[in-house]
Amino acid sequence: MFHSDDVTHAVGIDLYVSDLERLTRFYNEVIGLKHFKKSKNEVVFNLDRDHFIRLIEDDSKVKPSLDEAGLFHVAILLPERSDLADFLVHIHAKGIQLGASDHLVSEAIYLSDPEGNGIEIYVDRDHSQWIWNNDSIAMETLPLDVEDLLSVQSGNQFDGLPSSTIIGHIHLKAYNVSEMNQFYHEHLGFNEVATYGGQASFMSDANYHHHLAVNTWQSKEMRNDNTLGLAKVYFNRSDFETMEHTDPSNICIQIN
Repeated sequence: MFHSDDVTHAVGIDLYVSDLERLTRFYNEVIGLKHFKKSKNEVVFNLDRDHFIRLIEDDSKVKPSLDEAGLFHVAILLPERSDLADFLVHIHAKGIQLGASDHLVSEAIYLSDPEGNGIEIYVDRDHSQWIWNNDSIAMETLPLDVEDLLSVQSGNQFDGLPSSTIIGHIHLKAYNVSEMNQFYHEHLGFNEVATYGGQASFMSDANYHHHLAVNTWQSKEMRNDNTLGLAKVYFNRSDFETMEHTDPSNICIQIN
């Protein structure tokens, strides 16, 4: 519904990495992305609906500064609440440091890969439970009720994320929030549905809670082309031919 072909949304992401073998094991064994293709210097993890996460090894890139624009997290959307419960049991057994939040519209688990790229694994609440005030949606960052979530686990041994898993949204570290808002409205048609003190903005198509978020909580500089981490974000837009743009934070996007 919110990620169909006629709705504009993120469908893929490229990440520059320094240790392809280590990151491949992490996304495969820890995150649970089972379907991937490997070539000499890159691995593509395939999700449902032709969504993907591509890792590109490039030893010429350097570690980004903490103040640099780039990826805040890529958010992986699971089909069922029980899937999130099963993932939580799995990730806890792995001893991975994580965060967990209830956002009213969704429930989410947060972690980072070994090179510091942020990852969110989440499940949406039914959209009938979302609270809208005209064109603004209510979202919060509340503690996740872990006990209640675990009450719906399937009891099956974790064997990877479900086949219908997709990229739900992308959250970017930005240089300037208002400039990013204008850019993504003009180029993708996204509308702002929530804002937080001018430091964060959440945008979407078709009244989703957000397909894209941007913030300046950490970032004070433009993205550097010579650093590891985010390389490109891919979006679909059915009424556009394929084209590339660079957004106001120097983040490369491709519209398919």
